[in-house]
Amino acid sequence: PAAAMASAFASELSPNLPVQNSSPGGRRRPSIAMMAVLGLVAVAAIGWIISPERIQRRVSRLVRLAVIGRKPGGTLILESLPPGAHVTLDDEDTGQKTPMTMENLESEVIHTLVLRLDENVVRTTTISIVANRKRTLRVVFPEAVARVRVQTDPPEANVFVDDRAVALSPASLTLRAGRVTQVRVEKTGYVPFTWTVDPQAGDNDTLGHTFEKTEELKAAEAEEAAALEASQPRRKRRRRRARGQ
Repeated sequence: PAAAMASAFASELSPNLPVQNSSPGGRRRPSIAMMAVLGLVAVAAIGWIISPERIQRRVSRLVRLAVIGRKPGGTLILESLPPGAHVTLDDEDTGQKTPMTMENLESEVIHTLVLRLDENVVRTTTISIVANRKRTLRVVFPEAVARVRVQTDPPEANVFVDDRAVALSPASLTLRAGRVTQVRVEKTGYVPFTWTVDPQAGDNDTLGHTFEKTEELKAAEAEEAAALEASQPRRKRRRRRARGQ
């Protein structure tokens, strides 16, 4: 099977590869480029038979690059929910975590992405991109997230998750399941409040809080009320004078 595969592949490629005449009788012998391709084909055939899947993909990619060349690149914006997943691209560890951006990724070929939160939470997907274009891919780990809704009175408070500002209340949050998380709400003039939550996969909870005014806000409101009350008699006298006129 390996020999047949190599022969078929070489036959398909040979019309496009240069040849050299080896004798006056017109017999042709393969050029150096042809010999290199045949060598790669032989390696690929052996790889398909005795190598694991990862090596097979690498050998196939080397053959394609040698024969066809690299196609133009595009940009892939990779996100995950929750973030922080380790990323492997085409069996190569990128050394990065989501969210991340991959620039000059070869277009018009199928790329294999493996995102790993831990040993038990893994997602594998394939993707292709268009040359000189941007594409965003978002991978969700349903078994690793929980939904939490934050509501405050008054609303429009700043919502923080582990000291990172994420939204204004009311807000819907997606948290990492099984990880203790600090959710804090802050609003100018009110005492901040913090929840410590330990969400579990599939949770859909609501966190509600009624703010307490700060002493500064209470004092400012009392001063404003006093000034308003003190101005009332003056207003009444002005109205009487206006009616008398």
